[in-house]
Amino acid sequence: MRISHLLFLVGVVAIGLAVGRERVGQVFLVFFLTGVGEVILGTTAIMNLFKSVGAIGRAETPSAYIEAIAATALILAVATATMCGLLVLGGTVLRSLAV
Repeated sequence: MRISHLLFLVGVVAIGLAVGRERVGQVFLVFFLTGVGEVILGTTAIMNLFKSVGAIGRAETPSAYIEAIAATALILAVATATMCGLLVLGGTVLRSLAV
């Protein structure tokens, strides 16, 4: 990590703390961070899904097909669960801010 990266990180944290003072800023931060998390998880899931579907195409034995299909199903299940969990967590935090 270079000094410029550290300065950028400190600046981002400072802006986040300044925005988080107001109630509207807190709602924005929760909403924004939840959205960024969803985009990151979705992109990661799609990239892994492409790899597992490619493994189905490369499979030469029946056990390789089963393994690739199981990996695809596992990726879909884990990605769905984590994205839904993050969405519920963000909604719960937003609901607690509304009180």
